[in-house]
Amino acid sequence: MARFCHDPLEELEQPNWVPDPTIGARVLFTGIVRGETGGDTTTALEYDAYEPMALKIMDELETEATIRFGLSRAWLVHRLGLVGVGKTSVLALAEAPHRQAAFAACEWLMEEVKKRVPIWKKEIGPNGEIWQHPKSGNLNP
Repeated sequence: MARFCHDPLEELEQPNWVPDPTIGARVLFTGIVRGETGGDTTTALEYDAYEPMALKIMDELETEATIRFGLSRAWLVHRLGLVGVGKTSVLALAEAPHRQAAFAACEWLMEEVKKRVPIWKKEIGPNGEIWQHPKSGNLNP
């Protein structure tokens, strides 16, 4: 169920899922574009990805998190294109019977997205633009 989106993510923060009576916790991480990166002013970020590979890996992460943490559901959504300061760039959601698993899974999902998913970002600011690349060695499906 992972997906990319070119439109604002704020409206997706509450998925319209069928209620599940086994769920006791829903943890939603919302990644927001900061106005500063490493002491430099940021006015926007531009995201790009190799979508077929990235979606495959994101789907695998959702499945892996569900098994590893005993989740009821997991969900990843990432913006592509230009995202302004203060706007949402990524969502990670974990639902589980208990909060501990949901919190741990949500944090794990975000760490793994940054390590394994081929998404690139360009930092844009008054001093120019610079592409930031994913950590090397972790992009094999």
